[in-house]
Amino acid sequence: MQKPDIHNGVCGLSPYPGVPTVYFHHNAREFAQGFNWFRQMEYAREAERGLDAHEDAWSPGEFRYALANGQDAVMVVTAEGAGYFDSTFLLNAERKRRQALLVGWEATDDVTHHLVLAADQFIVENRPQENEEKQKSVIAGYPWFEDWGRDTLISLPGLLWSTGRNKEAAEILKTYAAYTSEGLFRTVSRTRRGNRNTTRWTQASGLS
Repeated sequence: MQKPDIHNGVCGLSPYPGVPTVYFHHNAREFAQGFNWFRQMEYAREAERGLDAHEDAWSPGEFRYALANGQDAVMVVTAEGAGYFDSTFLLNAERKRRQALLVGWEATDDVTHHLVLAADQFIVENRPQENEEKQKSVIAGYPWFEDWGRDTLISLPGLLWSTGRNKEAAEILKTYAAYTSEGLFRTVSRTRRGNRNTTRWTQASGLS
């Protein structure tokens, strides 16, 4: 790992060349640099499912806080730079954004509220290519699955049409339509490789 860039409440970590720097904006007392490997960690659920259940994990160090009574521990993690981030402003803005998603659902029960907010977690913006604008899409799964055409279009009616986010649903359909190749819709984002399955689901999503 390259030497951490630590200054004014920001710690930048670059694991190795070619990987974007990750910036930690914090109010910790200090960052204690380390180089700790945790070998052969076992994931019980993956083992139950017959999947690869062992993995090494690495920790570059630890943040140490000294908090007064009532003081919050702050940590904003981003790859968008070392500029100033107002954590209180960001938190309040996100709370207002989520509350806005529930407008029109006030009379429903808590389960419905949780489903509307859970659906929102899968709506993302693609990192634009050169000369492109940001585009809405649906992430196929966390933590490292990107947006897949078939997965997006299977889930689109439940995530967007049924939650009243019609404008975003239409935007996603238009985005996929722009990447057609020989009459087929794309399978994976940022490619023009398509298949019949994705195309059929596009028709189903548009008619829902």
